[in-house]
Amino acid sequence: MVEPVIIAEDMGKIYTTITVINRADQIRAEDGIIAPEQIRSLTLENVLVDTGATTLCLVPEVISRLGLQLLKEVDVATAKGIGKARIFRDATLIIAGREGTFECLELPGGQNNLSKIWVKTPSFYDGFS
Repeated sequence: MVEPVIIAEDMGKIYTTITVINRADQIRAEDGIIAPEQIRSLTLENVLVDTGATTLCLVPEVISRLGLQLLKEVDVATAKGIGKARIFRDATLIIAGREGTFECLELPGGQNNLSKIWVKTPSFYDGFS
């Protein structure tokens, strides 16, 4: 069943339900290394979608629970100046019946909202109209 996308009364705020899966776990299960029920995943409700964002962002708690692997650290420009951010790999995202695997940026300081979850790739948009 495709989860509905909820458009908030506040202009420009869109909330939906997403499922995030550890893709590396999926591969290990496909290879018979772990049982399918050992694949780590989380379904999150009322997630704020930033339709202008270009990167999937997750809070540290979600990254930890999924067991995502660190890919690299990058420099980021924030209101406080230049800082470091961590990029993790192999996060499969399911939203509105569409699925894609992405890198994700760790949101600093355990922010409560999961926000800014979009990755603008043509293949992810195929089928939306």
